[in-house]
Amino acid sequence: MNPHSLAYSKEVATAYARITTEELPADVFIQDFLKQHGKNAHILDFGCGDGRLFSLFTKYGATRITGIDPSSAMIAHAHELNRTSDSVTAEVQTAATLPYGDATFDCIVSNFALHYVKDTGATLKELYRVLKPGGTLVAVFGDAQFTDRHDALRDTPLPLIFKNEMQVMTLAKDAERVREEAQSAGFTIEAFHRLPQVVSIATVPATHVERENVTIGIARIVARKA
Repeated sequence: MNPHSLAYSKEVATAYARITTEELPADVFIQDFLKQHGKNAHILDFGCGDGRLFSLFTKYGATRITGIDPSSAMIAHAHELNRTSDSVTAEVQTAATLPYGDATFDCIVSNFALHYVKDTGATLKELYRVLKPGGTLVAVFGDAQFTDRHDALRDTPLPLIFKNEMQVMTLAKDAERVREEAQSAGFTIEAFHRLPQVVSIATVPATHVERENVTIGIARIVARKA
């Protein structure tokens, strides 16, 4: 089973939208970032999924929000979730070449998206290009340092979403290497944290949603463009 295709199927996108209405562990990182950088900002949400963070951006004062994701199913949910907002644009885009001019965005948020990207170095260069001078990127992603259990579980007969999360975390990046790639792209690293995080992962049987606590590796990078 290909985790990339699975993650972006219509079935998974629908289930994902059902289970992401609550605050997730990484959200505190995003909120801390937005308190400093969100006001009056044009924010790029790189890997926006179903657009559930858009309301958080608005809460902290963002005036314009652009969300991109390679999944048309996820973007359809983002449109539905934010259909009354004139300040939000959600588009199907891949990481390879972003269709925006240089220095377009005040800040960039990437929440659990970089571990899907095959070439993080090239992606970070693109993010650097579209970020305004003085702008800041926050990226939260799976850290390979803490993913042993997920390697063991990825081929077990788990329900769809739970199995998908296990496979996605086996794509987790070496956070130290991502930090170096961000520096090579031109960023100045302002904060770098890596830690194990206990999260409640959802399984989605046919009739109800169940949850199980598991430990995953989470890395956070805050990086500024000079």
